[in-house]
Amino acid sequence: MRALLRGSVVRGWSLTERRCIQAEALRRIYDNARAACSSIGAAPRVNPRAVFVNNDLDLGSIDVYGFDYDYTLAVYTRNLHALIYRMALHRLISQFKVPLFVH
Repeated sequence: MRALLRGSVVRGWSLTERRCIQAEALRRIYDNARAACSSIGAAPRVNPRAVFVNNDLDLGSIDVYGFDYDYTLAVYTRNLHALIYRMALHRLISQFKVPLFVH
């Protein structure tokens, strides 16, 4: 678009004429994007209560991973909260050398 506005064809045109060209170009881009999107069908309906998993994940190449802890799939006890806190604190101190006074 900028190349078009800087081109010799546009030199000497008023700002209004340049804005008109830009508006037309944007409209063409929008129309093309809308046509492309409308040709895509709707996603198939899925069971909203289903659990989706990825069975093909190779954890051997992953250094750090976690788990869902937002009560979506399970209800957690206060004991688990304390355990996670203690384990995370231990890891920060032992592996990452975070000073104890930060805790």
